[in-house]
Amino acid sequence: MKNKEFKPSPLAEVPLKTHGGWLLLVGLGKIDDLSPALLLEAGAVAARMAESRNIKELDLILPGLRYLLPEEATEQVAVGCLLSAYKQTEFKSEAAPAPALKTIRLWSHQVKKGAYILKTAEAEAEAVMLARRLGDMPPNPLYPESFAAEALKLGKPLNIKVRVLDEKALAKEKLNLILAVGAGSPKGPRLVELKYQGGKVADKAIVLVGKGITFDSGGMSLKPSASLEGMKTDMAGAATVLAVTLAAAELKLPLNITTLIPLAENMPDGGGFRVGDVLTARSGRTVEITNTDAEGRLILADALSLAAEMKAAEVIDVATLTGACVVALGDRCAGLFTDN
Repeated sequence: MKNKEFKPSPLAEVPLKTHGGWLLLVGLGKIDDLSPALLLEAGAVAARMAESRNIKELDLILPGLRYLLPEEATEQVAVGCLLSAYKQTEFKSEAAPAPALKTIRLWSHQVKKGAYILKTAEAEAEAVMLARRLGDMPPNPLYPESFAAEALKLGKPLNIKVRVLDEKALAKEKLNLILAVGAGSPKGPRLVELKYQGGKVADKAIVLVGKGITFDSGGMSLKPSASLEGMKTDMAGAATVLAVTLAAAELKLPLNITTLIPLAENMPDGGGFRVGDVLTARSGRTVEITNTDAEGRLILADALSLAAEMKAAEVIDVATLTGACVVALGDRCAGLFTDN
């Protein structure tokens, strides 16, 4: 520091070997620019630095901060440490080696309810890792029916009521747009409804809706080959709202949450919907199809019609809906559209 060789720019790594082990420094940049997100990343960097050196125990000493409560800082760093361990190894030919880092201790100033903060951090990290795991899964094991089965399996231990609508039930509920999008695939569409009751019975629910296209070929309006590789992640909105619902139940948040997840594979097939088709949505509106690669707004239209009928406190819809968002905002921001 005296020779000005160390510049503590955001996430700068300085590992120093000592007689007793390692002193690992992570830069946080200017104090006025410090944010919860940067602290989360700093926690992940510290844990990865330790892991790469086969360190088994890590003591993280958090700085005193002017703009963040010690509880908030501790929570963010803990989430970052936990997320650093995520790896998609399920489909690797060889099993991943067990991580060296077994114990992390966080040292901070005057933290209240430390155990609850760490429990919260753990639930948040588990939710993020679930969404990542589902998004990383290949489309052959993850399709509408298997996604629905995963929601059932994860929701049951947390006393979340889970209902799955198959093709017959979708037709009965006049969810024709979901049926049309899924008609081109041999793996039929589904709609999953989860209900978490953590608030008072009389309280209106927050309704979460997540786009669940488990693979998007574009249908008849087929995508170019270069655009197909990432289309297994077109269910990221569905994975997100499922993970949020499970985390709310895990933490026993005092909220009522109803989650609607429309699921379909958008594939080209003789039975699939066509350009020029006119479909009747659950709402009664008719929709003319001019591009079968605009499938996300179709399944969401039916799911949002259901949400509107529930007289919710608010409706939050999460979707990988259009590449135009990336064109407009780049890959570091999400587009937010709201009437509030």
